[in-house]
Amino acid sequence: MQKKISLKKGILYNSAGSITNLGCQWLTTVLVLRMGGYQAAGFLSLAMSVSNIFYTAALYGMLSYQISDLRPEFVEKEYFAAKGCTVFVSTLLCAAVCIVSHYSVAQTITVLLYMLYRAVETFQDTFYGIGQKAGRLDLVGGSKLIKGILSLACFVGFLKISQSVQWAVAGIFLAVCITLFFYDRTFLGRLIAPLRQFQWDKVKQLLLRCFPFALSSVLYTITLSLPKIYLEKAIGSEILGAYSSVGAPIMIIQVAAAYLFIPMATPFAQYYEQGARKKLTGLVMQFLGLTGLLALLALTGVKIFGAFGLRLLYGEKILQYQDFLIPLTVCTILTACMLFLNMLMTVIRAFKGLLLGNILGISAICICLPDLIGRFGANGASYAQIIALSIQIMVMALSTAKKIYHLNEG
Repeated sequence: MQKKISLKKGILYNSAGSITNLGCQWLTTVLVLRMGGYQAAGFLSLAMSVSNIFYTAALYGMLSYQISDLRPEFVEKEYFAAKGCTVFVSTLLCAAVCIVSHYSVAQTITVLLYMLYRAVETFQDTFYGIGQKAGRLDLVGGSKLIKGILSLACFVGFLKISQSVQWAVAGIFLAVCITLFFYDRTFLGRLIAPLRQFQWDKVKQLLLRCFPFALSSVLYTITLSLPKIYLEKAIGSEILGAYSSVGAPIMIIQVAAAYLFIPMATPFAQYYEQGARKKLTGLVMQFLGLTGLLALLALTGVKIFGAFGLRLLYGEKILQYQDFLIPLTVCTILTACMLFLNMLMTVIRAFKGLLLGNILGISAICICLPDLIGRFGANGASYAQIIALSIQIMVMALSTAKKIYHLNEG
């Protein structure tokens, strides 16, 4: 049995790896614009937006369930088998959507290659859950660091040699496969606890148990992805490329917030099991305070240095799109808050409020999106998302507060 490290050290190591991975992912969106132009950036953004919906379906809401499964009810091999089922179905559905949407051959290949990359990440997600439950977030962070650096190197190398965004995406698919087989299986695979035997009936039970959370996750991912998908259809790949490029640097806010709250899932689950309402509430308030500070710093930084940063990253031409910055920053902050509530509600099993919030969110964006894009162009996509996320967060926060309030103090 490997020795656990402290939660603070684990968060530090995991954050270092995660931020490196994030930085490398972000650099791909910068370099694709510089090396391939707005159309290539638009293809990559479309691939990310479409595949993210099916990636979320493949993940099936299992990570939060896995790391809060303290008894445990399911063994790790059952999580892997369940992910195999969800990956297979999600990949087929992604291909079907590409055909039904009449994407060009180049767009379809980009989307499907990115989906294959995401499919491998789905299995990595289970390894990360194993590492977190075993108290070895340092190993999880190591995996993310290697994956990030290797993915960036392969993306740039393949793009430079081929001048094709499709080959560049194939490069990151290769990189994530190498990380999974040579690092994750070696270092995180050894942490799998030898509990009871694998059972297919348990896999079916796990899929049924996680279905409500999977449904909610898919709904919120559609809410986040639909603006870009609709924007590409309404205005074109080049505007989508510019919109996504402007938004790429500020994604660090959302991911930084996620790296704060994901390691908190296990303590949340423990406090909930113990009925420790005060500790649970204190941890929630601690996260919200840090997120509020992060949001204030982000909005101030974007207002003062936004144009300078865009010019530095992309050149003078991008400044014609700088008015996308503030609305996209607000979207990113709201998304971070929504994802935190989604994780917390999964841990405390508050399914009804979670589903209601996501249904209202997707309904709002479907109603608002066409009219707002028609009136405000690309910024209309951000305004529609702000409206939808605000409604969603309000419902989810009220439901979470009610669930915690009625928790019996242990």
